[in-house]
Amino acid sequence: MEKILPDLLALGSAEHFLTDYGDEVSYKLPWDIFDKSAAASALKAARRSLDSARAIYQAWENNG
Repeated sequence: MEKILPDLLALGSAEHFLTDYGDEVSYKLPWDIFDKSAAASALKAARRSLDSARAIYQAWENNG
């Protein structure tokens, strides 16, 4: 779990809000905040999180 915490925080609710609505304080749209590099990093974090969640589930299933 500790291994995936940074990725989970990077994909958390604050980030999710910015991707959907942008920054309402500074009137920036999502596509003005994030670029292709940020999208690629988020996708990698999501894939790592999925892989880790699968490993955790499999460990739980095998020990339960």
